[in-house]
Order: sequence, then C-alpha cells, then structure tokens
Amino acid sequence: MVDSVNYDAAMESITAEIEAYCEAQGIDPDDFLANLDSASTASLYDNPTFEAYFQLCYMQLMELLYPEVYYSAEGDTGSIDFDTLYAAADEDMNELIYELIEDDPELMAYYALQEGGQSEADAFMDLLDSYYATLNEDGTEDDGISDAIQEAYDLAEEYGLGGVAALADKELMFESAQNSILDMLEEYDAGITALVEALNAGEISETEFEAEMSTISYYRETMLAMLQQLTTQEMTYFEAISELYSKATEMDMAIINKFQSF
Repeated sequence: MVDSVNYDAAMESITAEIEAYCEAQGIDPDDFLANLDSASTASLYDNPTFEAYFQLCYMQLMELLYPEVYYSAEGDTGSIDFDTLYAAADEDMNELIYELIEDDPELMAYYALQEGGQSEADAFMDLLDSYYATLNEDGTEDDGISDAIQEAYDLAEEYGLGGVAALADKELMFESAQNSILDMLEEYDAGITALVEALNAGEISETEFEAEMSTISYYRETMLAMLQQLTTQEMTYFEAISELYSKATEMDMAIINKFQSF
C-alpha cells in the first residue's frame, strides 16, 4: 500500500492541498510552504507537549494520502481516533507519515490553522520555537548546564576546595524553581489540549476558544520567559564558580612551585 505514495509524492500532495486551502482562504501559501522540506528534523511524536498537534496532523495526512485506510478504519461510526487509525495502518504507512511530520513540523501548524484558526496555529509555533531553543545545532537536548554543574563539582572535589554542600544546595534551589515552572507549563499544555478537543467536539465556539487560548498563551509565554531567565542564571552561576575554582587552583599551584624553587 505504501509503495504507491513515496516521500516526494506525498509532499507534492501536501503542497497542492496547502496551496488550494490558502487560495480559498486568501492566505499567502508561502507562509507554510517556505519551511517545508527544510530538513529541520525533530522527534516530536513522543513529546507530550506536542501530542495533540501531532495526532491531529497524523490523522489529516492519513486522510489525504491514504483515504481508503482512513475511511475503512472510520467504519460506520462516522468518527475515528488516533489509536484506531494507527492500528489500522501498516508499519510502512506509519513510518512515512511520521517521517513527513518530523521533517516538516510546520505541517502541524497548518492543520492547527485549519482546525482552530490563526490563534491555534500561533500557539503551536510558539511551542515549537520554545522547543527548538532548547536544542543544540545537532538537534540533541542542550546539556550545557549539566556540564557546567558537573565541572564545578569535579573541581571542588579534585582539589579539595570545599563548598560541595553549598553547590548541592544551590543546584537544588534552581532545580526546585525550574520544576515548579515546568509543572505550570504542563498544566497550560493540558489546557491547550483540552481546548482543542472541546473545539473539535463543538463544546465551545471559536470566539470562546480564541479568548481562552489568548489567556493561556500569555501566561505560558510568561512562564517560558521566567524559565529561560532562571536557566541563564543557573548557567552563569556554575560557570562563575568553575572559573573561581580554576583560578584558585592556579594560585595554589603557583604557591607550591614558589616553595619548590627554594
């Protein structure tokens, strides 16, 4: 089944759909097409922050590329969920859909726009930008902070400079503050997911959806800014401690060499 639609053919179908939709809505298709197939790969399918958006995009792409599978899984009920459709598709189909979304996460913004309007698409792009800000150039999670912390501990222990307990207390303080912010962000993400589901189920109007999304997005952006500021402070602190310990070690060695010269 999947052999009939390869990656390039799938992207052509997606591009044609986006162009047709944008033309009908009076939207510049370049807003979505410019970033497609830009090799900005990101593994988002197992990220809880993007779960609702990923599943929505997966289902829309399956309906576009494999309608026979989509409508067969839908059956007589007139509705279908992600788990049912995923189980109905074979491994090759799922692999291709996942590859399309991972290579072009902006596809999720396109389908978010279709389902929830511009505010929903903007909310997703804010989430995506925040996620990319945490990655290194090779796409791995940025572990610079943990490296700085470990270096400070190593220097303190190696040269017996003391202050290990104080470092642990400081690390715990930063970790506690960060976890509090992350817990709040998780609540906001759950709120976004609930709003999307409520909108799709017809439980709230688009006006109510946009008002709620605006409020959640404001507080979420505030929390993200606080988290970024806290992370920067943590990095600065431990790098400064490491530099202080390094200089103290150099001074100790200079004193030892001085005494050895006599």
